[in-house]
Amino acid sequence: RKYLQKTKIKTNKKTETLWAHLKRTENNIFKIPEMPAVRRSVLFALESETKYEGYISIQSKRIENIKKLENIKIPSTFDFSKIPNLSSESIEKLVKIKPESLAQALRIDGVRQSDISMLSFYLYKKQ
Repeated sequence: RKYLQKTKIKTNKKTETLWAHLKRTENNIFKIPEMPAVRRSVLFALESETKYEGYISIQSKRIENIKKLENIKIPSTFDFSKIPNLSSESIEKLVKIKPESLAQALRIDGVRQSDISMLSFYLYKKQ
């Protein structure tokens, strides 16, 4: 990765790093003559990392946020029906499954993201 970020190449009268060059979908790591002799699988992994860096970063942030939600506990006696604007389907599923944390509630099929936001707001307000 460091090699790609430091090594500069000239393309179409423009100098850029290999990393920046490979971020564009039309460019391919196997067509760059300056690449050192490395196994194809390593080159493919590097190319994938450059092209999907933004998506990987977003997913990493989502994972961090979900880990934080694990720390927000839902009391076992919590009355979900008292939360305004929570959908009937979400209330039904939350009552049936009784999640112990916001992260568990987030993973329940049929519970809307907007309902998790309301639940989160309500739990923070009560603390």
